[in-house]
Amino acid sequence: MAITAAQSAAFSAGSGVAAPTLSLVIASLVLAAMTLWVAWIAFGHWRAWCERRLDQHELFWSILRACIWLMLLTVFIRP
Repeated sequence: MAITAAQSAAFSAGSGVAAPTLSLVIASLVLAAMTLWVAWIAFGHWRAWCERRLDQHELFWSILRACIWLMLLTVFIRP
């Protein structure tokens, strides 16, 4: 949804930042949080695999599933 020039000027005057800049910051924070979540999933499942609580098949598919979520999120979140 595009905003008009008047809306953009009002937003910039009220918030002190441009709307595209804020959108980029929010998208970056969401993607950084999701990347940390994928790393947490991978590390946790790797530790479980090392302790023989998961087999290699479960390790692979759980990490792949988390990476697919990350890829989908990067497609749908565009500033």
